[in-house]
Amino acid sequence: MAKAKSVLFPQIRGALKGLEFRMRRNKVLELGLKRIPTNPRSSLQQSIRKQYGKLVQEWNSLSPEEREEYNRRASPLKISGWNLFVMENFVAPTVGTSEFGVFTFGESEFGA
Repeated sequence: MAKAKSVLFPQIRGALKGLEFRMRRNKVLELGLKRIPTNPRSSLQQSIRKQYGKLVQEWNSLSPEEREEYNRRASPLKISGWNLFVMENFVAPTVGTSEFGVFTFGESEFGA
């Protein structure tokens, strides 16, 4: 990947025949292969997307007063009402089992 600081082209960005110009945070201009993001579509990823979509629908169905209550409660935490709503309502999907139980993100259900 080529890197360059340029006086002539300080803001060049875009793609050209499979190559891509990028500006890094430190203002260094990069020329490299065009990045193609992957989408593994795993069952875990799909279940998280499905639950996130349901949370968006639930949030959109809240009344303005309910949203304002979330915003009020979230203010001391310096987060938005939406973030508090997600924190309180998102249920992490199960990611694995072991002899100790069923494990999820940050939690465990012993004796499962």
